[in-house]
Amino acid sequence: MNCRRMRLGMYYDALIKKMKDLEHRIEVDYQRLCTSHPEWDPLKDARLASVTMLGYALVQAWLGIGFLREMLDDAWWTNNTLFGHDLPLKKRTPLMAHFATLVRHGFGTAVFARLEAPFRIFLRELDAQACNGSSAGFQSVYRCLLGPNHLDLGMEEKDTALELLEFFRLIRNTIHNDGLHWSNDGKDQPVTYRGQQYTFQHNVPIDFISWELLLTISDDARHLLIQTISHDKIARMSHVEDPRAV
Repeated sequence: MNCRRMRLGMYYDALIKKMKDLEHRIEVDYQRLCTSHPEWDPLKDARLASVTMLGYALVQAWLGIGFLREMLDDAWWTNNTLFGHDLPLKKRTPLMAHFATLVRHGFGTAVFARLEAPFRIFLRELDAQACNGSSAGFQSVYRCLLGPNHLDLGMEEKDTALELLEFFRLIRNTIHNDGLHWSNDGKDQPVTYRGQQYTFQHNVPIDFISWELLLTISDDARHLLIQTISHDKIARMSHVEDPRAV
């Protein structure tokens, strides 16, 4: 059990419960949107598809966590023909540690993408010229979308949204740099999220991107996504084409 905690950063059962609770909230949100807007096509409308894709990010993480749990069992290595039974423990340990990080960071990146993609789509639907057709940096896109010219969120709602997005954006960028933070000016960047300060030190590995933090961020991202989809300017559109639809 201690080994499982070492690999996942928290106990397996506790982690899965938190993920299932989040999945339930996503499903409740999805059903509420379907009931309120039966005219939206769940396969082609970006509003519903984005909620579905957020749920998929959880499922993908479950698969990785389940695989990691199997890797803790010696029998998996014995029976697996790809690696063979002769791989010593000293080589397995770093492989499992790196795989655990890959699954966790992959989950964070997937959730971020499920927020970034619909925000770009929504801004383009509202104003095809804004932010170079929504192709500008994401910080410019979300500030424009939530700002006075478009969704015009109230001050408290906007501050909460920007706090989340700024923090999550830095985490995503850090993940893309393999856990290192790089700032344009070479200075450390302190940010506050949910009343706690985090410091992104320049050219230093970041050690606070835990499962617990990512699940908290993901739930806030879920809330922001639903809040945005439910905004009158977005909800009243007859159709929002999802370019990802096949």
